[in-house]
Amino acid sequence: MPFENGTAVLGIDFGATNVKGVLVDAQGQTLGRFIEPSNIHDGQEATLGRLGGLVKEKVAHAGAMGARIESMGLGVCGPVNQADGTVTESPVLPGWKDVPFMQVLSDATGLRVVVDNDSNAAVLGEWWKGAAQGSSVVAGLTLGTGIGGGLVIDGQIYRGASGLAGEFGHISLAAEPPCPCGGHGCLGRLASATATLARYHDLVGAESPMLTSLADLATLVESGDAAARKSIQISADYVAEAVLMLVNCLNPEVFVLCGGMALLGDALLIPARKRLNASTFRQLRQDTRIVAGELGLFSGCFGAALLASSGENVLPKKIEKARSSTRPGHLKELRN
Repeated sequence: MPFENGTAVLGIDFGATNVKGVLVDAQGQTLGRFIEPSNIHDGQEATLGRLGGLVKEKVAHAGAMGARIESMGLGVCGPVNQADGTVTESPVLPGWKDVPFMQVLSDATGLRVVVDNDSNAAVLGEWWKGAAQGSSVVAGLTLGTGIGGGLVIDGQIYRGASGLAGEFGHISLAAEPPCPCGGHGCLGRLASATATLARYHDLVGAESPMLTSLADLATLVESGDAAARKSIQISADYVAEAVLMLVNCLNPEVFVLCGGMALLGDALLIPARKRLNASTFRQLRQDTRIVAGELGLFSGCFGAALLASSGENVLPKKIEKARSSTRPGHLKELRN
């Protein structure tokens, strides 16, 4: 069916495991979605080339339906330089440093490209179309291959002084293990899907068959596997501790858990709610809802689509100045 005004935006979440995407029309209605393996171990050049080809394929598919895509949003795991859309480094993209995602994809596809941290995009997506709609202050964790976080205030991503706020996955909760960020005992190294699966194998021993997904681990829990239950419970306790710390610091209306691990539902939500109820001020307990994201694996895609549809998010003044002086023509295009 042809689109009323012919325009749509593409929102993509590029992760260490998968590339996920949604096509959204001008009214925010979902027109299509997809998941493809990211295959990052093929190397940076090959991976980015494949990503550009995937985008062009989706643009052509949308065109066949009567939709014109002129812009796309991209959420990427890692800190993003907001001045030029470069991902400076990422704990889950080994060896990828100062990767110019915006420039590469813009050159490859001809689209206007907005790049942001994937966790920022996920929390924004849940504010826009998910579990946190209508809320003024929303904080969240994205729980997947790694762990990230974000804070959205009145529909705007809070970025901090230099655009790098929200790295909640690097809250330190233990003395070990070391983290590529330079710290130790970071939440992402203790409670991510990767850490949870590794813990299970440590508990059962090397002779056990390798598990590759949380779904398999959840199935073992249902069958009564004590090691599977313990591996998830330990991760849930770490997540609960992080949620408590963040609620105390940020006082959000909604704290949302996104990503693949959030599909575990009550196994994560109940410990987090209990920890909050036992350890903070009554007003915070009453005013904060801890929920699972409603957009499943596509939270970040919707947030990226919203960023693309609005051109770009509000940036700190010094980043705005740098971006204007660095690429004034491109910034003008984004705003038009």
